[in-house]
Amino acid sequence: MGFDPLRPYNELPLLPPQTDLETKSILKKTVTAGRALAELKGLGDTIPDQNILINSLVLQEAKASSEIENIITTNDALFKAFSSGVDQTDPATKEVLRYREALWDAYNMYLSKYIIERKMDYYHLLRNVTTDGSWEPWILYLLDAVENTAIFTRERILAIRNLMTETMGTAREKLPGRVYSKELIELIFRQPYTKVQFLVEAGIAERQTAAEYLKELERIDILKAYKAGRETLYLNTKLYELLSQ
Repeated sequence: MGFDPLRPYNELPLLPPQTDLETKSILKKTVTAGRALAELKGLGDTIPDQNILINSLVLQEAKASSEIENIITTNDALFKAFSSGVDQTDPATKEVLRYREALWDAYNMYLSKYIIERKMDYYHLLRNVTTDGSWEPWILYLLDAVENTAIFTRERILAIRNLMTETMGTAREKLPGRVYSKELIELIFRQPYTKVQFLVEAGIAERQTAAEYLKELERIDILKAYKAGRETLYLNTKLYELLSQ
């Protein structure tokens, strides 16, 4: 049975499709996508926590998708809630965080930025696979998603790494010797917000000393303090700006 948009289409053809997928265009794009992935491989190990890349993409996508449903929140509210816990935030942000969890469980978020930005192409090309058996444009779209996302992620990792190196230099120069440590700076690059509990759990300092360390980082303009319920969160301002781009 051929495709009829007015009738249920339950007789989908089996995969793989009975057509030549090793076209010149697909093979060429496979090479460039593979090269981009090779350049990315292993680079994530040079930053303190690779999850920061995924979380920033997931949170921003959840925010963008939820705005379609008029659930309005901000990047700032999302990152604060992600650091301090869902219970200490407003209903709109809770809803977006729940949406984030659903997205996280659903599929690999690394490709989502590309797809969200080219959503109309996604639906158009996928529809053409069903209506016309037009596989090549769809496969090229997905390979381009892989290549572009690999390039974007590589550039993001390099930017985080360069910012962390710059921050270490500033901290080493301006902090008292008893405060500065490589482990402390790496910790504040695990996510945009940090708090006393994170330093305690990492074994960097006890609560009172940890609070002092964070205040020292605020004094030299690396962190900025915000109240979240009963506790204080400290924002790595430059990291936040980078991840919000």
